[in-house]
Amino acid sequence: MTPEDVRRIRSVFGWSQERLARELGVSFSTVNRWERGKTTPSPLAERHLRTLLARYCVKNKRNSPRVELSRLIRVLRRNEVSDNHNPRVFEGCTINVSIGGLMFHTFTSITKGETLDIDLDLPGADTLVRLVSRVEWIRKRNEVTEVGVRFIDISREDRERMMKNIFLN
Repeated sequence: MTPEDVRRIRSVFGWSQERLARELGVSFSTVNRWERGKTTPSPLAERHLRTLLARYCVKNKRNSPRVELSRLIRVLRRNEVSDNHNPRVFEGCTINVSIGGLMFHTFTSITKGETLDIDLDLPGADTLVRLVSRVEWIRKRNEVTEVGVRFIDISREDRERMMKNIFLN
């Protein structure tokens, strides 16, 4: 496992070197040496790193782990255009979530590049998380639209709540 692999795994979760060290049961300096290429993870540590990623990943080819999650979301379009087919506020249902974005289903027409505010009700949390996101891709299947968005603005507190309530639950 290369230093870049360790750094990528850590950054996927948005963790500090100290946090990754705690999760793996090693010292901060050990993780720091791995990332600087001074040492490499032992076979046991490497297995734990791969298990950590696999535990939170939907099987895909992405660098960030995706967790299957079915939750109702409230979506607000940032643009002012709205009509019966393109309401300003609409609902959807998440398919999966990652630290960098999410996928959801909706019956509402949507366009690539749109900026959306998404209110997500996290499992076990008492408040909604507001995610400012941009539509990256759209797939139409009969009446249902499948949408992939990338987060463009998320507060540190909301990112930590997502980690705690989705990825580490």
